[in-house]
Amino acid sequence: MKTRWNVLCLVTLFVVSLAVFSSRPADAQEFKSFDMDKINKLKSGEKKTTDDVEGLFGKPIFAEKIARTDEGCVEMWGYIEAQLSEGKSEFLYVLFDENGKVCKVTTEKK
Repeated sequence: MKTRWNVLCLVTLFVVSLAVFSSRPADAQEFKSFDMDKINKLKSGEKKTTDDVEGLFGKPIFAEKIARTDEGCVEMWGYIEAQLSEGKSEFLYVLFDENGKVCKVTTEKK
């Protein structure tokens, strides 16, 4: 639970930092959503390693070991896309098995 709290704090800090240091006026920003073609490559198995994910989305906002899921996932990487003027954000979670292969991909909009 402590690790998830730390991740939440890091994500919140990242979003606040974007708001404070954004060089464009908030009303000029457009909501940026994740590229579904890239996400579909992960879901279909076309791209399936940690290197593939980093090549598509860059370094994750967070990466942490997790308790083994039903799918056999043991590590989670998280990414965020946000538009601060309307408070919108989209999260991408990529889970990996113990061999570093993608085992689950989910997105969430808030």
